[in-house]
Amino acid sequence: MVSPAADQFMSAISGIDIALWDLKGDYRHLAIKQPEANKNRSQLEVYCWIGGDRPSDIEAAAKKRVEQGLTCVKMNATEDLDWIDSPSALDSTVERLKQVKALGLDAGLDFHGRCHKAMAKQLARALEPHRPLFIEEPVVEHPEAIKKLSDQTVIPIAFGERLYTRWDIKRFLEDSSVDVLQPDIAHAGGISETKRIATMAEAYDVAIAPHCPLGPVAFAASVQVALSSPNFAILEMSLGMHYNTEAGDIDLLTYLKNPSVFDLEGGHVKAPTGYGLGIEIDEEMVARIAKETEPWQSIVLRSVAEARQEFDFIICTNKAVDQASTAADIAPGVGDNTSIVIIQNGVGNEDAFREKFPSATIISCVTWVGARQPEPGFINHTTSEDMQVGLYPNKAGDASRDTQRLSQFESLLSIGKTIFQIVPNIQVQRWEKVVWNAAWNSLTALTLMDMHAWLSSSDLSTPMTRKLMKEVIDVANALGVPLGYELIDRLLEKILAMPPIGSSMRTDYENGKPMEVEVILGYPVWKGKEFGIDVATIETLYIILLAINKRLISAQGK
Repeated sequence: MVSPAADQFMSAISGIDIALWDLKGDYRHLAIKQPEANKNRSQLEVYCWIGGDRPSDIEAAAKKRVEQGLTCVKMNATEDLDWIDSPSALDSTVERLKQVKALGLDAGLDFHGRCHKAMAKQLARALEPHRPLFIEEPVVEHPEAIKKLSDQTVIPIAFGERLYTRWDIKRFLEDSSVDVLQPDIAHAGGISETKRIATMAEAYDVAIAPHCPLGPVAFAASVQVALSSPNFAILEMSLGMHYNTEAGDIDLLTYLKNPSVFDLEGGHVKAPTGYGLGIEIDEEMVARIAKETEPWQSIVLRSVAEARQEFDFIICTNKAVDQASTAADIAPGVGDNTSIVIIQNGVGNEDAFREKFPSATIISCVTWVGARQPEPGFINHTTSEDMQVGLYPNKAGDASRDTQRLSQFESLLSIGKTIFQIVPNIQVQRWEKVVWNAAWNSLTALTLMDMHAWLSSSDLSTPMTRKLMKEVIDVANALGVPLGYELIDRLLEKILAMPPIGSSMRTDYENGKPMEVEVILGYPVWKGKEFGIDVATIETLYIILLAINKRLISAQGK
């Protein structure tokens, strides 16, 4: 719902804010909480996770939590579901909830946004008879659908970890979408803003259950806000959470000199009595473990040169305007085990990468995704989506190694539920797509019309389009890429069957950005001349667009 940049900015503010509150409490010999807000609250109910990132062996994990004295747990609701999945895919979720409830535990179910709207409605209905404590983030990427689901189910709807200020949250309070608000104190502006969020939620009769799968500082800060909030319901506690167990021996209380401050008693933790946050960090231990641990590195890199190691896959989805520069840019991250994946329009895209990395595995991909940009920052996709994937020839490499790496990439695409096919000769699909792009992109960019409008503009427009496509097919055949002229009819039918949209080249032109002229038009023209093929139509368009592109590049100061 909110950009990663906002997340990072607010996280930085949160850390500073929490530190200042702790310092103020220490200086004044006071706890952060305001006892007058709730004089009767001396302890807080907490819940812990069971089952890891993917739901498994829930019953055994739940029994361990009972032994720890917990009365409530949270677990992932489901694996990723298809848009419309079999109703039987929901049965295991219901069964896991029944197992947990049979042990006397209450349970919240975290959907993690893994359900599309249709399945979220079905799953909520199936869970209702078993009365979960709440369902969390049922349809996180679709705010408008949350309100509808909230109206359809009696189960409390919980979310808020991806909302970072009271202004982000206000709309959901006003339309009664949310029953349990889950601000994350480490991302939502620290104690100051989280307390404001809690106060605002109280005015709308909404409970807060702070999101906190984090460390002792964030947990202690959340405790302080919870103690001073009359609408507090329950607090997440990361003790024994899978994030921690996967990290080795480091857990929620590892860094504390006074770990007993958060001892569990009957599913509750007591209010800390110390100053500030009420905890004491073992700074010597923090320094020692930090020294022994590989430094954390942001996955957001401004350049490949910032990477600390070579990549398994480098995926190039940038505009193919200057392939030689792109190849040079990624060089610091390319090693013996790196596969370069090219997902771009055009033909000849791979040449610059093969020249720079003679023995590297190059995986070439062709995508068919219809999209519109109604306004800056927003892309609307149509239902047309497909991708073909294949290896680019590697005379200096190991064929079996390349095949293995292609298989690894195939597995990654499958996990992401990408629609794709592995093809034996990807150049066939590349040239088929450039037959489409050479006509569609160039003509829409020059006329500023959509393809439907162009084809119906005069009796001459369709014959010219056919001639342009035929020239590209002739060049492909001369290069040994087998394409038939029936492709022309097939592509024209495809264009007319789609909504009347423009093209990426037209969008670039209208926004003053360099266009992919060389890989879409230039390569076929120069190869056509090399083989003595008549490419008069495409050459004319190429020369005109080359001049326009030069002006666009000059305007950008490049």
